[in-house]
Amino acid sequence: MRTHTRVLLAALTAALVLGSAVSANARRIELSNQSFRVVWTGANNLTFSGGGAQVICEVTLEGSFHSRTLSKVCGQLVGYVTRAIVKHPCPTNEGWALNGTEVLEGVRVANTLPWHIQYQSFGGVLPRIRSVTVTLVGAAFLVEVLGLHCLYRSTQTNPQKGIVNVNETNGQVETLTSEPNPNVKLNSGAFCPAEGGLSGTGSVTVQNSTTRITIRLVQ
Repeated sequence: MRTHTRVLLAALTAALVLGSAVSANARRIELSNQSFRVVWTGANNLTFSGGGAQVICEVTLEGSFHSRTLSKVCGQLVGYVTRAIVKHPCPTNEGWALNGTEVLEGVRVANTLPWHIQYQSFGGVLPRIRSVTVTLVGAAFLVEVLGLHCLYRSTQTNPQKGIVNVNETNGQVETLTSEPNPNVKLNSGAFCPAEGGLSGTGSVTVQNSTTRITIRLVQ
């Protein structure tokens, strides 16, 4: 084997080993943009389920992350949802986000924003990320089923979970899937199901844009 060929192979091997080591020791996730928008619409409307009842609505959430680099620390506060919009009328039953602007029976609902986004974990085979699990704490939704008004609010103990779905090839965040398992407890309301949850997969982009957010692991 020629000398320059051996040198080239050695250099390539060293680069691969170094790259693997960097990926394995990566402590942070880097984002291409801090602002985000998630839209559940059409066949992918957001569904609230609890006690056999369902409320299906078109929902938009907007917010931002505190930084473009996020530490992989479970439970760390990494951002806020600062805007929550429910399009009325909902296709099935009715629901409201407690955002301070919606009106129910002539009364403006309370404002519970901002809602806290906490990092939980990531999935995939290093160095590629397939998903990022986050939780939403403080999210408040009022739903109406059969004339009953039921308020559900996620807490630190019983948060609403979400899976950020990432294209492993290019690192683009494509969608956010709300975990379908109902685990958010009833906050107030008579004769309402004791717990419920949100399910559905929404499209994720940068705010006021069709641009996708990209993420990668960094030191």
